[in-house]
Amino acid sequence: MNRAMLLGRCGLGLLISALAVGCSDDEASASGSGGSAGSATAGSAGIGGEGGSAGSAAGTGGTAGGTGGSATGGTGGQVTPDLQSLIETAQTEIGLPALAGVVLRSGGVVDQGISGVRRLRQPEAATLNDHWHIGSNVKAITATLCAMLVEDGKLSFDDKLSELFPEVSGIDPELADVTLAMLLQHRAGIAPYTSRLSIGSIPTDVADDRQKFAAWLIQQAPATAVGEFNYSNAGYGLAGAIVERASGMTYEALLDARLVQPLGMQSTAWLGWPASTEADQPWAHWSISGPLQEHPPTDVSMPLGLSTAGNFSFTLPDYARFVQLHLRARRGEPQLLSQASFDTLHTPNGDYAMGWVATSYQGKALLAHEGSLDGFDAHTAIWPDQDLALVLVANAGANFASEPLAMRWLAWSDLEWPAAQ
Repeated sequence: MNRAMLLGRCGLGLLISALAVGCSDDEASASGSGGSAGSATAGSAGIGGEGGSAGSAAGTGGTAGGTGGSATGGTGGQVTPDLQSLIETAQTEIGLPALAGVVLRSGGVVDQGISGVRRLRQPEAATLNDHWHIGSNVKAITATLCAMLVEDGKLSFDDKLSELFPEVSGIDPELADVTLAMLLQHRAGIAPYTSRLSIGSIPTDVADDRQKFAAWLIQQAPATAVGEFNYSNAGYGLAGAIVERASGMTYEALLDARLVQPLGMQSTAWLGWPASTEADQPWAHWSISGPLQEHPPTDVSMPLGLSTAGNFSFTLPDYARFVQLHLRARRGEPQLLSQASFDTLHTPNGDYAMGWVATSYQGKALLAHEGSLDGFDAHTAIWPDQDLALVLVANAGANFASEPLAMRWLAWSDLEWPAAQ
């Protein structure tokens, strides 16, 4: 049974599992040693701040008694929340090297906070203006660029792979009629490529060339039935190659021209882990069992062919501008795209739309995604009816961070955040 189906049936614990669909986590469970079942049984106790930070005593980072409403939020939390205090508490309790977050309204940022260090071995304080790897949250960016090219008349969501790659004579017959929309909704049948083992099986002569990787990929037989949900990094790598073909630009140049500059971002997006570009940036940290270990920037596992699925880093204020773009659109205030295009991006096929998990929690509509790559973890959540969005980024892998962080943002969504000034 796929994650989207499970999400609709089993509630909170599997909401967290559905969001933990990061880039390359060696198939590790996002729930850590405690497992999703613990958080599912915690239910509202975990949200109210009395069930432990991970929703149960068994969850990674969880505590038997929790720390009370003011530390974890929920309906028993502070009337006027202080994100810096909440971030400091979460970073310490979960044991993250660093945690940063921002709270948004459609009118702008209403609070932000950061706590911790860039590297455990060289503990310089992390900053909000550091670059943070956002993993599979990049999928919403890739889908947005696709929608822009659709509005330009250079693409259609109904375009078939056989039409988009006419020179590839060996395209698998089952993939020939797969559409761009199916790719973006993870219904193309393409293999996931979410573990180091599977990524390592990609031929070396195509792995770091987006167009060669795309041509090779569509000649492979489907991994699952076409039309069924199957979360796939490779599908979004293929989408990146498609936008390059349609635009005549590299993905990076298109991203800069259509999103970075129009949104007023202060820095271009960086390919790969932050310290791959500048040494004095946050490092990744990972733990299979035992203490967290640093992952050097040379150890990143995602080749260029998959990068448009989740291998870019942004400053937190810059990425928040992109999230605000989608929050405003859900509030009927579209920018850069028409309302109809945003509606297409946000409308789920099952529980997954185009770059977003689109569902609800306790009756509140929710757009969300999680992203991770072997040592960073990033969470995005948008509650359009509450005019609220939260972003959390950490320099520790999803197997360590995802479940407790998801529990935190579910709790914090109930706090009385101030309005945008």
